[in-house]
Amino acid sequence: MKLLEGKVAIITGASRGIGKGIAEVFAKHGANVAFTYSSSVESAQALESELNGLGIKAKGYQSNAADFNEAQTFVDAVLADFGTVDILINNAGITKDNLLMRMSEADFDQVIDVNLKSVFNMTKAIQKTFLKQRAGSIINISSVVGVSGNAGQTNYAASKAGAIGFTKSVALELGSRNIRCNAIAPGFIETEMTAKLSEDVVKGWREGIPLKRGGTAEDVANACLFLASDMSAYVTGQVLNNSLEITKTPLAIAVDNSSSITVLKSDKKAEELYQKIISNPALKEKFEIQSYQFDADFKPSDKFDFKGKQTNLDEVSRNLKSINKNLIFPTVIITDGNQTTGNDYVYRFDPVNKVYPLVVGDTTTFLDLKINQLNKFFCNIQEIKMQMPILQFRREILS
Repeated sequence: MKLLEGKVAIITGASRGIGKGIAEVFAKHGANVAFTYSSSVESAQALESELNGLGIKAKGYQSNAADFNEAQTFVDAVLADFGTVDILINNAGITKDNLLMRMSEADFDQVIDVNLKSVFNMTKAIQKTFLKQRAGSIINISSVVGVSGNAGQTNYAASKAGAIGFTKSVALELGSRNIRCNAIAPGFIETEMTAKLSEDVVKGWREGIPLKRGGTAEDVANACLFLASDMSAYVTGQVLNNSLEITKTPLAIAVDNSSSITVLKSDKKAEELYQKIISNPALKEKFEIQSYQFDADFKPSDKFDFKGKQTNLDEVSRNLKSINKNLIFPTVIITDGNQTTGNDYVYRFDPVNKVYPLVVGDTTTFLDLKINQLNKFFCNIQEIKMQMPILQFRREILS
């Protein structure tokens, strides 16, 4: 059964990756496909030939969806070539990752223009057609980053979160005219880009996913197929996650001013982090390093042994309020602030008394923090591909 027989779909940014996967699945289900590409002429021509070989009509257009006038010109050309449009897939997107402190205005603006303004441009351009025929399905490709955020991707996260807000608003505006608007927020999708990553990095991503594998372009395409077809005729204003969101790891590292480091750990990733710490010669020489294992459902009120005394995170945070030189409790905590434990711990810190929280997550990229209690040690999260953090300690002589 072909779910899109005779339908016409516009897909932006479809010469490769997720967009290409959507075009292929739609064509197999009988849809005629008009797609845009930026500079990959050969890839676009190959895709056009492949799709036409499936017995449908397909045509690629070199167009910049981020440009308002180009978007309208493109839609006009598609209407002239295909007669109508039934489905719009706003897929065009780029990344320009960097810390906020290092991100240029140009990089921020470009990501917003390509990832978010293009959604406005294309939806605006096709709106009259959909209103006239009192039917249409708009699908915006967002990202899990637009839902949960990601350090080092403020521009990308803002653009994808904006696409979600745009989706919900359009669904409310146009629903009475039988025009549906939904979004898909994929997690880690294995494409040509991720194929260039090291095996260890990809393995790390897969370990954080319930299905223990990255998603494929076809996985996203099948989700689009559902939202584009009549099978979802009563679905609008929704965000489909694909069940591929990267899970966060609860962990904490406590450094107290009596020269010891305590790692509170709950899983394999925390154990790997602990092993990195104890294998660091400089740290091993300077600090007594210990660890405490706890379950993933560890609560701030749960007791654990710290330097021979029973305590819990509630008690530790209270003691931090009256910090002094002889205090045996931690003065620096490194934790995943996305977890309940991490949140409860971090938000009780007292910066006035120089208690320094350092929040770390599976998607944290780079952060430096001066920690006086570590005798001029820095805590540094090194930026590598795909924002997989590696925690490293290094000695730094400060001016």
